[in-house]
Amino acid sequence: LYPFTTENNHGLLSVYNVTDKNILLPCSSSDHIFNFLLQNPNKIVAFDINNLTLHLFYLKKAAIIGLDVDSYINYLYVYKKNRKSLSLENYIIIRKYLPDNEKVFWDSIYLSFSEKQIRNSYLFFKPSYSKNTIKAINPYLKENNYKILKNKLLDFDIKFINDDIVNIPDIIDEKFDFIYLSNIAFYRLNLKDLYSLMIRFDTHL
Repeated sequence: LYPFTTENNHGLLSVYNVTDKNILLPCSSSDHIFNFLLQNPNKIVAFDINNLTLHLFYLKKAAIIGLDVDSYINYLYVYKKNRKSLSLENYIIIRKYLPDNEKVFWDSIYLSFSEKQIRNSYLFFKPSYSKNTIKAINPYLKENNYKILKNKLLDFDIKFINDDIVNIPDIIDEKFDFIYLSNIAFYRLNLKDLYSLMIRFDTHL
């Protein structure tokens, strides 16, 4: 799991505007969802090619609602030397904002492993960039935006699809104003198959 995006969402949002639009994008670290949500889209459909990322989404959503922005960054900045990351203390604070099935999942993690074991495990990708960089590339981590996002997450309904990216065009049956695939397909396909996949996605654009 990527606790934070490795992509420059600040640059992305400076180019694209999804206000009142229907958008399709990857769940991944959830940062794309949180950043685009600030632009007030009409609908968000997030595809989830790794079913663990949906668990991460709900954990981060709960953390945003329950923590201030600095505590949130420290909690998700999964680095071996950061003893505040994935702390049980913060998990107890945000747990009440998790759906019941997510409480079962994350409770089992915290009951089975210590904070240090979770931090040092292969469950989370360890960032090679600083907290300041994370803030710079994610508009939702600005103080005012973060407060706005807290409220939006309480009542905005996001639809999730869990499947291989090559199957997504066959599963969705609607049109989107904006489709963002990140760089996911490049890890999965050669150029010929990638081109074919883009054509199939294009029918939904």
